[in-house]
Amino acid sequence: MKKTISEMVIELIDFIKEPNSTGIILCGTKIKEIADKCRKTPLYQMDSKKKEEYLNGFDGDNKKKIVSVYIDFLRKSANAPTTIHAKGCAILLLPILDELITKETKMVKEKLRKIHKSYYSHGSMTSCGITAYSPNHNKTSWRGVNCKRCLKTKNKR
Repeated sequence: MKKTISEMVIELIDFIKEPNSTGIILCGTKIKEIADKCRKTPLYQMDSKKKEEYLNGFDGDNKKKIVSVYIDFLRKSANAPTTIHAKGCAILLLPILDELITKETKMVKEKLRKIHKSYYSHGSMTSCGITAYSPNHNKTSWRGVNCKRCLKTKNKR
């Protein structure tokens, strides 16, 4: 049985206890699932062009915007005069939240990729055949010059 947008939003709100960026980002797959349904609605398709104008009202980095948009969504949904208005808030704001979360996760992945690349950039194989930064390499320098395994293999040659 497929859930409606309203049922999915209720589950999301129940799941996120503290509106902080980490808690909201961890619910990214749930938010994406709801946002995908919202993007198919005529209301979103009519009004989606105003997204940049809406986001200009928020200051700060991406994480602050994620929290701000989520709190704004909660506030507008709670103060909505009817359930139709509350559902409209979800339809218009959750896709924006999904885009912010996607952007944040891409930035984090890129940072991790850069850290990983710089850490392993030497990519050097030591004389014992183990990459210098691997946990199996008994190293005292990045080239493995003082590695006990390297010294043993050098002495045997």
